[in-house]
Amino acid sequence: MAKQLRIYPGIGIARLGNHPDAFFLSPEVPGIGPLELTADDSVSVVATCRANGQVRRQGARFRIYELELDATGTITHHREITSDEATIEWRVELANQKADAGRFASEDTPESDTKRNPGVASDQLVIRPVFPPIAGENRTVTASQAGRFKNEEVYLGELRTDHKGRLIVLGGRGRSASVPAGKPIGDENNPSQNNFANNEFWYDDIADGPVSATVTIAGNPPVQVNDAWVIVAPPDFAPYTRAVTTLYDVALHAAIANGMLSAPAEPSFKRHILPILQAVSNYRWVSDFSFWEDFPRDWAALGSKSSVDLRAKTRKKLNDVPALVANLSFTRTQIRMLDLWKNGTFVEDFAAQDPPIAVHPEGLDEASLTQGAGGGFFPGIEAGIITTYKELYGSPFRVARQPFEHDGRGFAPSAGFLTRNMACPWQADFWECKWQGPERIWWPAQRPIHVRRSDAPTVKIEWDRGIADHRDLVARAMELGFVSRRIAGQDGVFEVDRTIVEV
Repeated sequence: MAKQLRIYPGIGIARLGNHPDAFFLSPEVPGIGPLELTADDSVSVVATCRANGQVRRQGARFRIYELELDATGTITHHREITSDEATIEWRVELANQKADAGRFASEDTPESDTKRNPGVASDQLVIRPVFPPIAGENRTVTASQAGRFKNEEVYLGELRTDHKGRLIVLGGRGRSASVPAGKPIGDENNPSQNNFANNEFWYDDIADGPVSATVTIAGNPPVQVNDAWVIVAPPDFAPYTRAVTTLYDVALHAAIANGMLSAPAEPSFKRHILPILQAVSNYRWVSDFSFWEDFPRDWAALGSKSSVDLRAKTRKKLNDVPALVANLSFTRTQIRMLDLWKNGTFVEDFAAQDPPIAVHPEGLDEASLTQGAGGGFFPGIEAGIITTYKELYGSPFRVARQPFEHDGRGFAPSAGFLTRNMACPWQADFWECKWQGPERIWWPAQRPIHVRRSDAPTVKIEWDRGIADHRDLVARAMELGFVSRRIAGQDGVFEVDRTIVEV
């Protein structure tokens, strides 16, 4: 058996927030949602995304695992390596390249030859702080050299460690602005130059970059581990609904297409099919299309091989979902598993007992990426169309560190390149994606369209009510409500923690 050290998750997702100190952790167990940082490592679900009225940041936590692999590369045993037995020195690079990118045009042209900020040197546009290494327990490290946009200092985050020496990456405060101040945004004044994705003179504090570590176990030489990445994304305002196709689905299909993983011959209903069905059904909490209300929800029957007609009817309805969610495509792996399920080739395990809730390597990858939207990439929420390129991944769920080519275009992985083609600033896209209809929506699982309040559970209201335009959303995004399932005595997910004062 070969032994190997790896960082998990392979791709972590942190999120912006305007509270100066308070934060919680990115999902670490599939199906649970964001977690609190606890001194005893218990799995404690987040009760509120705010503290003192401000949005808590979501930290991406990374761990070191020692894996035992068989001849095929399959993990046969794992154990976590912590500061109890090793010195772990973490290194993180974060950057924001958005303002230096070509203008986003479409999924086919995520970066055109026309620059977002023509005639401005890259070193004035790329925000790239420098972080010193961090090691030890309960430490905090800030940038030793600040990132800057046109000589204006921009805070992209900080690094921390927990009580076991694990790394926690915290992102920015949700600040977006123009330099000089007061420049137009969106369709304000000059729609030919600015729009939902491209705004000259503007920056935000989204970021991404590589995560690595040096692990020294007493009596052994240091081991370099360079196999993880972190994305800093906007807040997930509906953390208990998930996209129909997630970043995990996209990365899983890439791993299968690359020959790194094999698709199951018989999908598990509970693991592979049910999450898709529930995701479609749960859109009813964040969008007012009647389609979501009418979608079948008898999970026991849908998980039975005897329900031939119901499975066929539901599979047919699923064909309509990509037409309702703009630019969404099921992955070929998802389509294959749904077709096997419809035809009765699947494991009937709906009634099977759930495994104990526990943190483990594969679950960290799945939980992290399942929170991300896997389409449509116009340009996206957490990351863009580049995540669908199979060449991006050097191994399952891990960004390649070497240059690669896709469709004749070369890519050199570096801090900021995963989010480079995303909307600048992100609030411009969030504002435009209020659009619903008459028959299409964008990303309701992260950016709700319509929500319900627990005091009027049958009434659907606009999530961004009280926001007037792009500029207003830049100023007030952190006042919007979160859609939480944690309402005592209520079945469903409802808006909470909204701080906008409506006139």
